[in-house]
Amino acid sequence: MEGLIVHFRELPVFPYNMDYLTYCKHCGTYNLGNKACVKCNQTKEVALEEAAGITVTKGLIIRELIAVGIYAALFILAQDFNQILVATIFTAICIVANLLIYKRYKEELILNEIEAHIQSNCDKIKSDLSKQMGIAIQNVESGNPVEAYDRFRYLSKLIDNDEVRTYKLICLRNFKLRSDMPLELKELLQEEYNSHLVDYIYEISKVKKELIDDATLAYVVQYKDEVLAKHKGKKMMGSILSGALRSKFLLSKYAEEMPGYLSYFSKDRLLRLCKMSGGIKDTYLKNKLLQEVKEIVGQDEAFASYLQALKED
Repeated sequence: MEGLIVHFRELPVFPYNMDYLTYCKHCGTYNLGNKACVKCNQTKEVALEEAAGITVTKGLIIRELIAVGIYAALFILAQDFNQILVATIFTAICIVANLLIYKRYKEELILNEIEAHIQSNCDKIKSDLSKQMGIAIQNVESGNPVEAYDRFRYLSKLIDNDEVRTYKLICLRNFKLRSDMPLELKELLQEEYNSHLVDYIYEISKVKKELIDDATLAYVVQYKDEVLAKHKGKKMMGSILSGALRSKFLLSKYAEEMPGYLSYFSKDRLLRLCKMSGGIKDTYLKNKLLQEVKEIVGQDEAFASYLQALKED
């Protein structure tokens, strides 16, 4: 896939997907990542977790101030030293208990605050995400796939649908894929057949085969007829199926799909198939694949000796 040479940073890893959403302290708009606010164009973004943390901390301070206020009232109304002592001990216990509860349950309190914030602002969040989606689509249509893809990367963490996946694939078609890029695949799989997705899986199989997993192979096998109908369909199937050689489990599961496609495997993939062939339980299928490998490699002495050793075993 020829195209633009781009450099994307790895997305930050957060424990919760909502952490990819930021909140503008200036105008109250919900945005993506660390970008300037789409409404007021100011960079006063704060993560929801940070905003919730500030709210929880404010709650702690307010409770402490209330305890101090109550103590001041009790101190003024006290009739003797014993009442002052009791008020002091009671206030100290309240303050310490409040601090201990805050320290012990801070994370839970923040999560509860985030959940309450999301529930109370659900419609606003959906509306702002819809605006973000519109901006990303405009970027695609105006010929700015780099900015669009970066925005869609964040959107995909918050909106799980095929429309976002398809637009990401459209953006990716404009880039020259490299193994050192933060590429994704499993996150782009869809229920229905998508020609752009198959093209992308094929490109991934050439630059980063380790991304080819069970779900990817299952998708390609499910739509094998459609893949074969494409230009260079058999070559695409061969390249993608060679990704099954990443593990014995995948090889055992998809070995029956390989006959007829081994001529599209690279030599290192063929050698790996020979080395892993012991994991194929069906003896007939294993011998069929090894025979096809032998016919492909021809007079290659290294392969011939290795295949002979396999037969003797």
